[in-house]
Amino acid sequence: MNILLLAIERLLLCVRIFLSTFILPYLTGFFSYENTFGKVWSNHYIFITGCDTGFGNMLAKRLDNRGFSVIANCLTEEGAKKLRAESSSRLHTIVCDITNDKSLAKCVTETERICGKKGLYGLVNNAGIEDDCSLELQAMTSIRRVMEINYFAMANVTQRLMPLLRQAGGLPTGARVVNVASVAGRIALSGMAGYCASKHAVEAYSDSLRREMCMFGIKVSIIEPGLMKTAIVTNSNANKHLMTKWSNLTDEVRAAWGEDFIEFICNSRTKAGALSQDPMKAVYAMENALLQAYPKTRYSVGFDAPIMILSEYFPAFITDCLVSALMPRPSKAKYGTLF
Repeated sequence: MNILLLAIERLLLCVRIFLSTFILPYLTGFFSYENTFGKVWSNHYIFITGCDTGFGNMLAKRLDNRGFSVIANCLTEEGAKKLRAESSSRLHTIVCDITNDKSLAKCVTETERICGKKGLYGLVNNAGIEDDCSLELQAMTSIRRVMEINYFAMANVTQRLMPLLRQAGGLPTGARVVNVASVAGRIALSGMAGYCASKHAVEAYSDSLRREMCMFGIKVSIIEPGLMKTAIVTNSNANKHLMTKWSNLTDEVRAAWGEDFIEFICNSRTKAGALSQDPMKAVYAMENALLQAYPKTRYSVGFDAPIMILSEYFPAFITDCLVSALMPRPSKAKYGTLF
């Protein structure tokens, strides 16, 4: 009898996993679609971080084409100049290092001037970096930098712009906050501890923010891209940077991990670039989060995203086995993988 009950319980769990991962996201997206035909968006201001390249750059141009008044944060003047040349006069660029308090304070002041009494309809926290390898090979300065940009800067930008978002929260559609996380925010992968930790932080922060801000008419959504063809994946200098890290390690650490291990990581980065998907998929998800009448809590993007997210429902030892099987053995490893 106990075995039968256990089997039924496992079956129900599998059904729940299937529905929550594959079916419900598509149904909720279908029923929450908002017909925006004929609407005038020029009075709706949207602030986007990380617009030099990648998702942010593509989203800024797409929303500008749709008629929104976009405020694009760029890290460099070169990136800002290029974006302005490819956009309409409605698009504003602000050069700002969002990890620098003084620079961010000036950025917020300029944003307040641009928006005026209309407030900010949308905030897209897109800026982020990936600078990872196995934990023992990673300098603490690199881990702190990833967390600083991907999480702390995002939280700081959101907090400082919240008064402007609250100002627009009374709009019929409500103000929007869209935070770009990753499938790495749902599953911790080997060799990406710093990045995964920062994206897990984004997920938790966004859940708390959504529950607090709904009282002000502000809706919060999370974007969870899988492997996309952006600068994070296709950066030609990534392997060179990794080899610099390798050369700075002690002889003992290099001997423990071995040259074959680091070569495998470099080759994996190259293969990841070949397997990566069209980044516009993530841009469309961000656009939906901004425009749908009832936006989803999470938008998982890419064919690999549901598969990876599904693994968080597995028993830990199964996920451990699957993840460790993807990694090579260090030269002085005493044991094999968990298989």
